[in-house]
Amino acid sequence: MADGTTLAQMRDDPSLPTPKMVYRWLRQRPEFRAMYERARARQRLNLQIDIDMVVDRVESAADLPAAKREVAWLEGRIGRLTPKMYRTRL
Repeated sequence: MADGTTLAQMRDDPSLPTPKMVYRWLRQRPEFRAMYERARARQRLNLQIDIDMVVDRVESAADLPAAKREVAWLEGRIGRLTPKMYRTRL
């Protein structure tokens, strides 16, 4: 997952766990949750680096609208990759 693989892409590979299993492990296995959170943090860092590269490529005002769209898309992706925290049952 740290390399950018999504849960939907994992579903297509029979050698990987299903998304349902991943969510179950997130609830039941603290060590797996920690690894998952580290992988997602690495993905977010890579996307932030991509944003910095987009900003560095802007050379003129004409490039700005396209760069803004790309940055907005990358920021949206970062938001979707942020781990969802569900409350624990008492």
